[in-house]
Amino acid sequence: MHVISDYLHYTVKRVVTTLACFSIVISCLWVYLVLHVSSAQAATLSPSNYNWSSTQEFKQSRVLGVTTPDQESSPSASTSASNTPSPSQYLQFSRYLFGEGLTPSSPFYFMKPLQENVQLALTFDQKTKDGLRVQIAGERLDEMQKLATSNNIQAITQAANAYRQTMTTLSDSVVSLKEKGDNVDTLLGQMETETAKHNVILEQVRIQVPDQSEKIVGNALEASWKGTDIVADLNNRPAVPSDLVSRLQLLKSQGLLTQEEVTKLVGSKSRVETRQEVGKFVNEGVISASDFLRLNETAKSFYPEEFYKVHETLRFQEMQKLEDQKPDDATLNKIQSFAKTYKPGDQVPADLRVYWAPVVRLEEIQNTLRPDLIDANLFTNDDKESRKFNEVVERFKPRPEDIAQVRNFIQKNNADVNNLPPEYQRMYNISKRYGAQCGAGLNWVPESQSPAGGYCSPSGSDTSNEPTYDEFTRGKTCRGAMVNAKSANGSCSSFPVDCMPPGWNTVDTCVSAPVMKTNTKIECPSNAHFVPVPYDPNGGYCIPNYTQVGVDQSTGASATICPASSHRSYAGGPCISDDNSSSYNNPYSLPPLSTTPGGPYYTNSGRCGPNANWVPEAINPQGGYCVQNQN
Repeated sequence: MHVISDYLHYTVKRVVTTLACFSIVISCLWVYLVLHVSSAQAATLSPSNYNWSSTQEFKQSRVLGVTTPDQESSPSASTSASNTPSPSQYLQFSRYLFGEGLTPSSPFYFMKPLQENVQLALTFDQKTKDGLRVQIAGERLDEMQKLATSNNIQAITQAANAYRQTMTTLSDSVVSLKEKGDNVDTLLGQMETETAKHNVILEQVRIQVPDQSEKIVGNALEASWKGTDIVADLNNRPAVPSDLVSRLQLLKSQGLLTQEEVTKLVGSKSRVETRQEVGKFVNEGVISASDFLRLNETAKSFYPEEFYKVHETLRFQEMQKLEDQKPDDATLNKIQSFAKTYKPGDQVPADLRVYWAPVVRLEEIQNTLRPDLIDANLFTNDDKESRKFNEVVERFKPRPEDIAQVRNFIQKNNADVNNLPPEYQRMYNISKRYGAQCGAGLNWVPESQSPAGGYCSPSGSDTSNEPTYDEFTRGKTCRGAMVNAKSANGSCSSFPVDCMPPGWNTVDTCVSAPVMKTNTKIECPSNAHFVPVPYDPNGGYCIPNYTQVGVDQSTGASATICPASSHRSYAGGPCISDDNSSSYNNPYSLPPLSTTPGGPYYTNSGRCGPNANWVPEAINPQGGYCVQNQN
């Protein structure tokens, strides 16, 4: 085989050299390429009804590049972290004589496909030829990555169309070989690994490219999905991945899918058929893009870090769209009429579910989104998206008291931070990356030894002379109840009542609601707290608490008893039905949607101050909140 390969390489060289002799222009171009074109390099990129997958199925310490001691002793963690290549390390065509590294933006780009086609023409074994196509597809992927942050729509389109054509030809060819009885195990293994990489990278590229190129890159991604699905079918894998089956059942319990629809989807005969049928519900808005992503089980298995970064990015983008949706008045009246009699588990009428779905999805995303898993660099070239992401981070950051309560829970229970209840783990990890919510005019100052991991301090204040937690607690036991305390200059955090900083006084909260013009304060519900926003005419808005209501924070024990036929899956967790469990016996299942849509979610706009727009939010007693216009 090496002899044949060397012969083919030699032959290609002769053919290309002969072509050069026919044209002085081509010869000049080659000289230019030899002198000025650099080698191509792949960019190094480095877990109810709520979807807690990003929290439950993934260990945050790996996302942030930190390995905990128990992970270091885990064979699977060691293998995943050290031996599994990055998805950016995909195969690329390596037999170029000239022009390696060019993209369609170069006038000399034609040299690359010319050499690829010559190599294909001189390769007569079909499996070897398909192996070359895997590499050529990788070359087009590399070009799309390089062009993603440019505004060269034409070049992006050319690379994306060529990728799609190559992957379609490859997928059709491997099916044909299998039907002929050829042994294609090696080729299938290569396609499985490479399409898993391609799926991740193409999702990232689709987020980065200009809006005009998003559809064409989406078409390239569909071609990659086709390769993934064909490999799954030829390897006799289940037509529907098990975690997608679980999500479909949960959508049924929310009334968004009928039993007949779920049965039909689960009964699909192939992965290709499953993707086509599930795609119809994605287009309808019933099944989310992040759930659709679960069909790419190899990407999730091989590259969980990158998979969940994409997963959460898709949910972030979905949340933006959901906040903009509003039905017409006739449909709104139907929804409100249905909401009066709705009970969790009821089937939503077909003509209403496209609007009911946003209510369910928005509540879920608001309570489970992990912005700390999202790569903010993907929005570098989109100012509107970048500003929206920064705003979401500010909305979701926990209060100092929330952080202190969870850190106290961890310490008193000697808990593993990777095995916390999902609400706690989400809050803990968001705070580790972005700090605490402090409010207008205050900045978060990290101090790892303090109960909240830091404190809020007035912007511009000198904190260098502030005593550290270790200094003013030396010799104390610090076993008192957690309280919020504020200094004379306005700094605030949470401490044990017997270990407050000298001169600090207790306060209700570090994030206080402003006094309204009517001399009344905004009152948040018991499961939410106020977040100050300078440009909101009301001074801010309410967001969900991270810590559970009705829980003894000193022990983590539940303060109430669950009703008959229900239970708590963990201390401080919600009551769930005894028969509410997923195919994974998910210990963190949450109850079905218990609130009905209506006025709060669909509150009309027009209540904001200058240069701001209204964003509806169900948990907000005001019906929503204002955000600065993205101009």
